[in-house]
Amino acid sequence: MQQTEKNCFIITPIGNNDSQTRRNTDGLINTVLRPLLEKDFNFQTIVAAHEINASGSINNQIMKKIIYDDLVIANLTGVNPNVMYEVAVRHATRKPIIHICEEGTKLPFDIIDQRTIFYKNDMLGVKELKTALTSMIKEALKEKQSSDNPIYNATQSKIFIDSIADKPEKNFEKYLLERFESLETRIMSLKSAQRDFSTIHSEPFVIRLTSKEKLDEGLFYTELKSNLQNEKSKLSYFNINNIEKIKSEYQTVINIVLENEVFVPTREEIINSLKNIRFNNLESFQVEGNDVPF
Repeated sequence: MQQTEKNCFIITPIGNNDSQTRRNTDGLINTVLRPLLEKDFNFQTIVAAHEINASGSINNQIMKKIIYDDLVIANLTGVNPNVMYEVAVRHATRKPIIHICEEGTKLPFDIIDQRTIFYKNDMLGVKELKTALTSMIKEALKEKQSSDNPIYNATQSKIFIDSIADKPEKNFEKYLLERFESLETRIMSLKSAQRDFSTIHSEPFVIRLTSKEKLDEGLFYTELKSNLQNEKSKLSYFNINNIEKIKSEYQTVINIVLENEVFVPTREEIINSLKNIRFNNLESFQVEGNDVPF
């Protein structure tokens, strides 16, 4: 019997191109999820948001895949707010979704009772994850609809089913729009409470400074720390990597690591902080590192 081709969307933290988050995500997709889904379950497309190359609104394409794909696999590692929002949208569809999460992540109370595969990020963990996923994918595809998730339980089955009975696609999208504000409120609450989940986002950055005089290392560190640190952010590492005099100017390379309890640190934070630091001899600066807060 010929198998029906299926599509799977992967909800996952993404990170910057060179970040450890992106490396972990691509490794998980390319060594575990995609080979398993293609070979054992005849899935035609398996993509995450950063792999979508089609023209048009990326947000619209992501939302359509979350809503209409046959299966969604959600990586909850790090309890990323964008991930949690997309998971909530998928829950509203009652379509199959599988939660996976790296060991050590503390899940929010409202999904802690959902079936989740916890995996270890090592070679043995890959093997164990494949075994657990195989079993759960079979069950998820067999069920077709999930009768037990936070969104569905909260909104009651009859309301949801009646809303899409006559014109499934049109009424379903209307239903989701009506639920948007409620879901967004839930995610904002998650963001504000995320520090309670003991999740620390850490990102490295490289600062390149050009100055007329040799940088006062102690003074610069104090000023940078004062501008960067607050109740959520911490400058956990600072190191002058190189100071080189080229003609009449000094080129200084500084490595730092910024931690944040809620969001993934970005270049913009560093740039804004440097703009607030006033040194008469500072000519220009560049910052290399993560661009997106997830």
